[in-house]
Amino acid sequence: MAEVRERLVQALDWQGPVFEISAIAGQGCRELCYAIWDYLESLRPPRPSIRMCASTAMQKCQMVVQTREVAMWTCQSAMQKRKAAMWARQKAIRKREAAMRKRQTFLSGNAEGTDRAPAHDRV
Repeated sequence: MAEVRERLVQALDWQGPVFEISAIAGQGCRELCYAIWDYLESLRPPRPSIRMCASTAMQKCQMVVQTREVAMWTCQSAMQKRKAAMWARQKAIRKREAAMRKRQTFLSGNAEGTDRAPAHDRV
């Protein structure tokens, strides 16, 4: 059996560990399973410490709070701009309405703002 194993390892040019197992008898299976487990564990990234997790969580929370504060500031700024624009529109509307009233008063011949007829129409 060892001879077959050596020929197979040489033919494949295998450099890693070699296990002789018998699935029927269960010989060598435990060692193979442990070796596979150890290899898979070596591929896993190291687990961060609890302090690292807490620190990272705190940083993420601070980032969320800062993001929300920026969003709130942006919303407040946008609301202030909207209010200023609305105030300017209302002011323009009031000016136009005043000009229209003045024009209507002039066209109706009541320039002084009284109900009397203009001087040229009075007898």
